[in-house]
Amino acid sequence: MTRRRLRGAVLASTLLLTTLAIPGAGGSTAKTYLLLPKSTFSEGCFPPCLCPVFITDDLRGIFTLTPLPSDPVSLFRDYAVTNVRWRATIFGKDASITGSGTYRVGGEFAVEQQLALDLAIGGDPPRHFDSGLVPGGGEFPKIATTISLHSQTCFDTVIDVRAAPAPGGCQ
Repeated sequence: MTRRRLRGAVLASTLLLTTLAIPGAGGSTAKTYLLLPKSTFSEGCFPPCLCPVFITDDLRGIFTLTPLPSDPVSLFRDYAVTNVRWRATIFGKDASITGSGTYRVGGEFAVEQQLALDLAIGGDPPRHFDSGLVPGGGEFPKIATTISLHSQTCFDTVIDVRAAPAPGGCQ
């Protein structure tokens, strides 16, 4: 086998193994996601601070997840999160939550994930919510992670995102 063919075979094998090793890799089309009933919106004090926490369990809505181009040897698969259109009842009033951001999933030994979104809540200016790179993502394409403004410390806004692709493969 010539060096050129050998290099081509090694590259092809690497691409195939990388695609198989990263959950959700291989698909290249945008998918509509639905928030699942376990999604929540919380606002208030978290440890070490002490004050009431308001929680609503009626967070609902959709967003679009689109694979982004990535380095074939990367251990992570990156996605654009767009068309975030959520609604929640916050302090008795229906509020819209809109925005966009990114999602990444993968890892070398354990699967990790990160969801980072810039969200406008109830007409306020967008603020940056982030989960940080945390364990999870092993059930991808389902998404289960928690994003917050201040890492769930003292007064914070926290969104527990539980989502799955819309039934019927909506695009």
